[in-house]
Amino acid sequence: PSLEEPPEPVRPSVGAPMEGTALYIELDLTCEPFCLICGQAGRRHLASAEHRRRRAAWDERVSRLEALVPDAKAMIATCESSSSTGFAEAWCGELLAIVKGIGSGAPPAG
Repeated sequence: PSLEEPPEPVRPSVGAPMEGTALYIELDLTCEPFCLICGQAGRRHLASAEHRRRRAAWDERVSRLEALVPDAKAMIATCESSSSTGFAEAWCGELLAIVKGIGSGAPPAG
């Protein structure tokens, strides 16, 4: 008899996102969750008040980033059609400053 390839494993690769789970949760080899937001492992952690507090802050940051998407797309289109490379570099620097400021709670410079 010939040998056949085994079926794909049911478990995801360590550190790989799994459909239906949050991107900030990784599963270890035993399929126990690890929260990248809090740096804590285990299902008990995911039910904790500390995780809920940090997740609320995470959700707020994601919402603020999502609000930037339409403007960012418009500016990228402008940058691509612009003959000025300085304009594109300035825009990328400005966007990076905004994104870095979101995590600090400080208002964007400018």
